[in-house]
This record gives sequence, C-alpha cells and structure tokens, in this order.
Amino acid sequence: MKHNKNKAIPIPVPAIGGFPGQQVPFDISEAQPKGCLGCGSGLFNLAYRVGKISAMAPMNKTGQDVMIKTETFICLHCGLEIGKEPESKQ
Repeated sequence: MKHNKNKAIPIPVPAIGGFPGQQVPFDISEAQPKGCLGCGSGLFNLAYRVGKISAMAPMNKTGQDVMIKTETFICLHCGLEIGKEPESKQ
C-alpha cells in the first residue's frame, strides 16, 4: 500500500451517498481515539460473533441452515466488547 504525505487513506465505503465500491479518502489523523468503557484501554482484538439461521426461518430461501458472522472488538485489557457497558458490581 502506498502512503501519501497527508495520510489520507482511500477506504471503500458501501454506498453512503456515492456509488457502491467508491473509495472515499479519510484522513487517519482526524480519527478520534475510542477507549474501552470498562477500563479505558485503547487496544482491542478483532473477534467474530457467530450465529445460525435455521433452514426453516421464513426469510431463509436457501432451504439450508446458514452460518453468519459479524465482527466486533474485544478489549485486550479487560475483555469487554467495544460499545458494551460494563456490568455493575453488586
């Protein structure tokens, strides 16, 4: 990947007021840090939630069970999923 001087990195963004697959330049230096709501750490691992849609589900037209995945981030320090509120200690 080529780096340019202004740190703008073209990132494919799905159809947000543009054409599908159109690359929109984001300046990485403008990114706001996001910390864990549990411990404040800014380091995360990529993780996947996995689910199964039954072959019997009304919207499942495949006739087969379908496995799906969604990406999420897990705090390296405390293990809390990003965007989740920490559980209150009782």
